[in-house]
Amino acid sequence: MWSLRIVIPLLVVFLLIQGGDAGVPVVASHLLPAARGIGLPLGGSAEDYGCLGCSVILISIDTLRADHLGSYGYFRETSPNIDEFTADSVIFRTAIVQAPSTVRSHASILTSLYNFQHQARSIPFVALPEEATTVTEVLSREGYETVAFTGSGQVHPEYGLAQGFDLYDHRTRRKFDDAVDDAIEWLGAEPRGKFFMFLHTYEVHAPYTPKQQYLDLFAPEPESRLPEHISIELIDEVNLEFFGRRTYEPADVRQIMRSYDAEIRSVDDAFGRLVEFLRSIGEYDDLLIIFTGDHGEEFDEHGTIARHSHTLHDETLKVPLIMKFPRGSFASTDVRSQVRSIDIAPTITDVLAIESPPSFQGLSLIDVIIGRDQRARFALSELGEDVISTAIRTERWKLYNDRLFDLVADPMELEDVSGRYPTVRRALESLLVDLVSSGSVLESEQGDPSEEVLRQLRALGYVQ
Repeated sequence: MWSLRIVIPLLVVFLLIQGGDAGVPVVASHLLPAARGIGLPLGGSAEDYGCLGCSVILISIDTLRADHLGSYGYFRETSPNIDEFTADSVIFRTAIVQAPSTVRSHASILTSLYNFQHQARSIPFVALPEEATTVTEVLSREGYETVAFTGSGQVHPEYGLAQGFDLYDHRTRRKFDDAVDDAIEWLGAEPRGKFFMFLHTYEVHAPYTPKQQYLDLFAPEPESRLPEHISIELIDEVNLEFFGRRTYEPADVRQIMRSYDAEIRSVDDAFGRLVEFLRSIGEYDDLLIIFTGDHGEEFDEHGTIARHSHTLHDETLKVPLIMKFPRGSFASTDVRSQVRSIDIAPTITDVLAIESPPSFQGLSLIDVIIGRDQRARFALSELGEDVISTAIRTERWKLYNDRLFDLVADPMELEDVSGRYPTVRRALESLLVDLVSSGSVLESEQGDPSEEVLRQLRALGYVQ
């Protein structure tokens, strides 16, 4: 099976011999800009990043956009504790998920497979095949105790994401504060050896029902007709207005975003409490802690509000990715090169000096941090069932179905520039064909979710 390790160099050679578009030569540096803005590690070096036997905490905040955190430039103070955490960490400015939906994205995070390979999805119901190798299973075989505290829904065990976990505690609509409580209780119950902990919450996912103390931190929108708590039914009504049934005001969108931001601030408080506890028990310094999201959320960039899972625009694909490495390695490093969520699992195994399974499609992020590998990382994202939509993205270009966007000149993805840059488009089309045709696909079967899962999906607005 060909992998990106083979496909990318071949594409670069292809580009080097091609003519340009509109007077612009198409060379590797044009289509595949070199890694830039990589900071120097202050607390570690290329030689001492590894940590044999260190424990890992992977945190996924469902539906969290990167650009709504202070450390990513947001104007509201939504994330003081997360922002402080970046001083000990590597922050990746352009992290792209492989799907804008929960089960698909988490399956890619845990298996380092593309969507078309693992095929897990929510509707129609397809669980992650048992043949898939998760990073959890890899660590379990190496003697790690594996535990998860999740918000259920699309990460319910029925979706197959519990493979390899010794304990997979899933609680409907678990707030992140609750997940942190459970994590602290588990960590303090008895002396622990090496462990892998996965924490997940739907707190930032609609409906947005933050506590008043968090809403009060942000200025209200007096011109909005909407309440402070944003229900699924209200979101449905607001989105119907785009089809001419009623009118809505920009203040209404801001009101919805205020509630979303208040949910983030609640998550941030719980995150700060977790870090404080880890410090108090002496675990923090030696931990690999990964903070990320599974996808973003739309706020009227391309026609809908408080939705995701139906487009592949950047507001649904760009997520925060912040990693604290053991013993302060690479602290305060800022990486602007594009990375993918499929790179998370190989990074974990690299840091722990464990061999990655051959099925992993991602690459260790250590390569980017220390400049060991300057190859561009193409990000492939997918959605859809019968008709699959795809987006393949570089740091500058994005081919989304039949449209090409120049993300430098047009970060909002409004203008198709295929006619101006046909060579770029053909190169990305060729890469996409090679990637999909060469990747092995796991066998999967469509099934029926239980009534319990259906109830949870209704509460999250996925089914009627």
